[in-house]
Amino acid sequence: AGIKQMMLTEILTTLIATVLGGILVAYIWEKKIRDRVFVRRIISANDEDGEGLLELYTSLFPDDGTNYSGDDIMELVLQQQSETENKRHVRVEDILLVARFKSEVVGFLFCHFYPDRHKAIVSYYGINKHLVEARRSAAKVLLKKIKALLSSEKRRCELLFFDVQRPNPQLSKEENNTRKARVSLFKQSAVSLDMRAHVLQFDYHCPKITLADGTHEDPLSLMFVALNGAIISTLKKADVISFLRFVYLDCYGDI
Repeated sequence: AGIKQMMLTEILTTLIATVLGGILVAYIWEKKIRDRVFVRRIISANDEDGEGLLELYTSLFPDDGTNYSGDDIMELVLQQQSETENKRHVRVEDILLVARFKSEVVGFLFCHFYPDRHKAIVSYYGINKHLVEARRSAAKVLLKKIKALLSSEKRRCELLFFDVQRPNPQLSKEENNTRKARVSLFKQSAVSLDMRAHVLQFDYHCPKITLADGTHEDPLSLMFVALNGAIISTLKKADVISFLRFVYLDCYGDI
């Protein structure tokens, strides 16, 4: 009888510990985890976040002849799945990240890493500015994730580029404020991760993304971040030319 009593006590103790553990996990999830913004990589065209990504992307970057279309985005996803489809003139790894809050896509970052050049470029980077949680942390966690991926032993990327629409006096004040905010967002996110984002001060035009009718070169600002602890204080003319060769010939050379 004493042995049975001991066994029953052990069983009850285990059950109580299990229940309490479950309650603790649920509490932590509800208070600490559920309301955090998470970042994950999309590698499948059937990804559960694919629809949310496209909805947010098209709301921020309409198909006006200078931006990727929804089909272009899905093509990037498919290229990640098949090396045979990724036959560009320079090897490139497409990295598509989404930031999620609860079950909603609240931000995204598209990056393209060129291993033979030890460089990468961000093609699109956006957040849902109408959601407080996205404004608060989505930009930072997206940049933190891409920094970790590019700085890994596998990649050892040296420079990350980003071209962003610059203000234009012919546009509305609201649109120009949005463009200024994107530059500030990238700079502030970089600073929070102990990096410095530089803006190259010259008249840069992004090449056409397609040869379809209606597309045109877009006046942008070209920015870059040095990774792996590199500090850049000055640039030589040869450095700037090498940057432009990378952007025009490697990143847009297929076109």
